[in-house]
Amino acid sequence: MLAARVAMFLGASFMGGVGLFLTYLTKGLGISVFGAVEFRGLFGLAWISIILAASKKLHVIKELLEHKSLVLAVTVTSVLTIFFYFMTIDTAGLAIAAFLLYVGNLVAVLFMRAFLKEPMARITYVAYGLALAGVLVMEPWGDATLTWGIITGISSAIILGFLNLSKKKLFMTNAASLAGKSLPETDISLGLTWYTTLGLLAGFSFSWINDAPVMATWNAMFAAVFLGLIPTALAFSLFNYGFQSDKGGNVLIISYAEPVVAAVFQVLFFGGVPLAVVIGGACIIAGNIITLKARKPGQE
Repeated sequence: MLAARVAMFLGASFMGGVGLFLTYLTKGLGISVFGAVEFRGLFGLAWISIILAASKKLHVIKELLEHKSLVLAVTVTSVLTIFFYFMTIDTAGLAIAAFLLYVGNLVAVLFMRAFLKEPMARITYVAYGLALAGVLVMEPWGDATLTWGIITGISSAIILGFLNLSKKKLFMTNAASLAGKSLPETDISLGLTWYTTLGLLAGFSFSWINDAPVMATWNAMFAAVFLGLIPTALAFSLFNYGFQSDKGGNVLIISYAEPVVAAVFQVLFFGGVPLAVVIGGACIIAGNIITLKARKPGQE
């Protein structure tokens, strides 16, 4: 359990820094969000392939296809979540994007209730009330750019709900497989990262048509190398490992390091976070914590 907690903390913290790379690529170098997503896929796939080869686990790519429909579901929802998340960072900033993304954990509870028949405590409705209040406190109607950011942020949250549902179903299906065929937790974590980054690479390859002159520069490539390693290959694999090891929310709760780190980076590099965003984000995180604490011990 300690290993899972450490993995989740590092993975979530690394993810919290993705906005720094995105902002440099889009605002600093003029690359579109599509190009930034493509870079995350290209270099993320390269790094995770190196990690798989070095650990002699390349076989997991083929073996995961035993659950190909679920792997496809995880890949597609991951790609869409990342795209809308990047759009939100680009328009509304790191903190708002990260806080809104975590509404997705509450959405996932509804989906797991509907599709996996998991029980949902009554206090969870209080959590939804807090999350809704948090979004409204951010005053999405006050500015056109912020309004668009709220829309893309909520979109990322809804798709994240489907992503978490797909991941959980995959982990459950794998655990139920025959002992001789099921993949170790670490293997699944690395394998899912490989397919996710492949999906990003394939899905946004069209970005080279317009962004190639900038994307092919040394500055862009240098930043993309670290984008692919830190908040992508390492972050995804560590996060997946922690997610599938979660029991009763004791590990998943550590993932809230991501919006905190994102907010800290916004303060350090982009001039602070509005009080309304802090209060709204706190409401959303409080709703998440209530939901996790309401889960029965041992419930995954």
